[in-house]
Amino acid sequence: MEINSGRPSDRQSEIEIHQRLLANDPLASSDLAEMCLEVLEKYLTRKYPQSDQHQIYDAVTKAYFNYVEQPASYDLSKKGLMSFLKMAAERDLQNLLATQKRRTLRMVSLDRVELRDVAGNTNIEEEFISRTENIARLKEVKAARLKQIDLVADNSVDQEIMSLMQADTRDTRIFAQLLQITHLPLKEQRRIVK
Repeated sequence: MEINSGRPSDRQSEIEIHQRLLANDPLASSDLAEMCLEVLEKYLTRKYPQSDQHQIYDAVTKAYFNYVEQPASYDLSKKGLMSFLKMAAERDLQNLLATQKRRTLRMVSLDRVELRDVAGNTNIEEEFISRTENIARLKEVKAARLKQIDLVADNSVDQEIMSLMQADTRDTRIFAQLLQITHLPLKEQRRIVK
């Protein structure tokens, strides 16, 4: 269901969701996700067809979580909630694209390097390509895992865990503290956290 098509019921739905988020309604973020995530992804895909779907997904997810974590950042009197989220997601995508462009400009081309075939030397270009492919596969796996995770956390512990996962945190002790299982042996903590 797309919201903010100009109809009063859509505007009322936006206001209701916003007020529920401000009141810490545990189901409000889930309802918001159903209402807006697909719409935001389609919007950015149409507006930025050259962008990678992972970038679009990252931008939409970032805009969604930023709003859910701080619903007071949205001012009801200025514009509709969907317009606010579209603007935030578009800004996040533009930031991602600018970051990618800066990284690309800093990359050194290996085309001009001439290597002699000397025993013991590795082909740097092949190794670079291999590592790049591995990084791309890891990013795909990460994106798939994030899609599998329920986008809406039921409580603050779940939100903290998801934030740590998105930040690629690997320290078992941090997760164990959040899950309140520090009294267990380290091996058992690792099993539960993983």
